[in-house]
Amino acid sequence: MSPAPFLLGLSLAGRHVVAVGGGPVTARRVADLVAAGAHVHVVAPVVAPEIVALVADTSGGARVAVTSSHAASDGRISWESRPYAGEGDLDGAWLVHVATGDPEVDARVAADADRRHVFCVAAGEASRGSARVPARAVVPTESGPISLAVHAADDPRRAVAVRGAVQDHLATCAATHLASGAVDLTSRRRPAGGRDRGPVRVVSGPHPTPRGAVA
Repeated sequence: MSPAPFLLGLSLAGRHVVAVGGGPVTARRVADLVAAGAHVHVVAPVVAPEIVALVADTSGGARVAVTSSHAASDGRISWESRPYAGEGDLDGAWLVHVATGDPEVDARVAADADRRHVFCVAAGEASRGSARVPARAVVPTESGPISLAVHAADDPRRAVAVRGAVQDHLATCAATHLASGAVDLTSRRRPAGGRDRGPVRVVSGPHPTPRGAVA
């Protein structure tokens, strides 16, 4: 069995990301990447309407089709209408996403990214890539959002099911515990020049666990 992947958060704001393929899967991922502030360049002969709309939204209302291999319209997203041409399409990329629907092309993109030491998400067959996208959710709290990420050994449906269960639990049970004071989810990050805003602790039973103890 392969080792479990190492989960981490990527800061992609202002960083160049290449997406090869233009179908619905790419459209969803590109929307998330743009929301994270990435400069996304899509390489595909045709793209889903959602990508066309996103290009228009981020370029002042005009459809954009560029010829440069990694230009970005309005610093967010661009689309080059052609097939993947080779390793040069990955110039400057911090991350690559491939979902062309053609296993041979997907494998080629993943191999090219690997040679360049660039992490690659292969949506068609996760084992081809060097990175995975977990099932994610954001649960709002009074002290700020809590981000969830679940990976389930390349079984995305299982990951989504677990993510949903945890998200529902936090949104319902945690709300009850917060109201009773049994679970304190206030942020522990010390504000600049200020005091701690409170501990984060998990307790069991009617008596709260003393600060510093492990429940």
